[in-house]
Amino acid sequence: MTKTISLATLACLIAGPAFAHAGITPSEAVNGTTVKLAISIPHGCDGAATDTVIIKLPEGFVSAKPMVKAGWTVEITKGDYAKSYELHGSAVTSGALEVKWSGGSVPDDQYDEFIVRGSVQGFDAAAALPFAVTQLCGTASVAWDQIAAEGQDAHSLEHPAPVLKITPAAAEDRGHGHGHDHAAAAAPAAVTLGDLELTGPFTRATLPNAPVAGGFVTITNKGAEADKLLSASSPISDVVQLHEMKMEGDVMKMNEVAGGIEIPAGGTVSLAPGGLHIMFMGLKEPLVEGGKVPVTLTFEKAGTVEIELSIEGIAAKQAGGEHAHHSDAAHGHDHGNGMAVDQAGLSDVDAITAMQKAMFDRPESPLTMGAIVVVGDYAITGWAQDGTGGRALLRKTAKGWGIHLCSGESLKDAAALVGMGIPEDVARSLTEQLSAAEAQLDPMLVAEFAKFDGVMMVDESLL
Repeated sequence: MTKTISLATLACLIAGPAFAHAGITPSEAVNGTTVKLAISIPHGCDGAATDTVIIKLPEGFVSAKPMVKAGWTVEITKGDYAKSYELHGSAVTSGALEVKWSGGSVPDDQYDEFIVRGSVQGFDAAAALPFAVTQLCGTASVAWDQIAAEGQDAHSLEHPAPVLKITPAAAEDRGHGHGHDHAAAAAPAAVTLGDLELTGPFTRATLPNAPVAGGFVTITNKGAEADKLLSASSPISDVVQLHEMKMEGDVMKMNEVAGGIEIPAGGTVSLAPGGLHIMFMGLKEPLVEGGKVPVTLTFEKAGTVEIELSIEGIAAKQAGGEHAHHSDAAHGHDHGNGMAVDQAGLSDVDAITAMQKAMFDRPESPLTMGAIVVVGDYAITGWAQDGTGGRALLRKTAKGWGIHLCSGESLKDAAALVGMGIPEDVARSLTEQLSAAEAQLDPMLVAEFAKFDGVMMVDESLL
């Protein structure tokens, strides 16, 4: 089946307070990287407003700095670490062990986040890093410090500590301690099938419960006759298709490639972000950076071959951990990541508005945006254009806000958001705020937001 997607639609390609727990966003990080964590306080203490929040920073969360919070006083307790860590080429043996915000107020029926930035260091294997949190409400208090035993569901605990899941870096990257990659992993070896040579196969890591992902590989035909890639298959997803994305005027269209992808004699075809690609739909499990994905490719003349796609980071442009140094937009492929807009100095709402307007608003095809609700590093907004519409789920990264996926009514369902990998407390807050905000809009406009059928990813896994 062929699916044509309008410009705005492409962008989207891709609980009660009594039991809401303190949360952490993001919930995962790679060893050796710097991460900004938002600790959420979902409610007060038996109805009383929260006036103090204390976070104990675990061993391995190095060189931490809390974010200034208007109306609150920040105190940092420093001391020695149990181990020495190498960061930016120097040994680090001490730093912040506890952060305390006081003097503000979070009413029981409201929600707030407390942010601290630090570097994750010293983990050679997967680990769970608990951040014990205490909230004070006058003389009352709630301590989120319970740690689940091995095999125990943390949700079964009354007051579980927010936990950051740590993934070890690739072997080539360990020991740098710079918060970002300095050595690219070796690209997978070339695979030869008759006259065809396949190089650089990769895919991208996905969020938990992400429904789709993209696969990429470069195919060179060294023979005298053209060949054709007919199909692809993999055990990681329910459906695998060959897709193409291309601009047609001001509209970006994504279609399943009918009849396969031709590989001309003496030519090279790249399945790459923003163009031809393999589409995995109905992922059976998340794709974790550092792993491999088996894929079987069938060619018209050369036959069938199995290759392995290396799972790179969510923003990877090629295999081996390298990131492209050119802008996709320079080649006509700015596909909804939103990073082309300078978001510095803008509020979250203004940044999201500017990003979406810059990408999709046209004089002949105006983009109408609905209410924008923001909770931590996640946001939801409605959109309508050319007689259709939907809702976008956005994520905030170090580079700014970008569209993660698009859907319709499912983005008003907290359970559906949790299924997409959003923390439960964040999901509940987003959907509650969205319902309240959309109740103030024209019902006909809100009806446009419900027209998007299904869930489609962008940027981080598909493109």
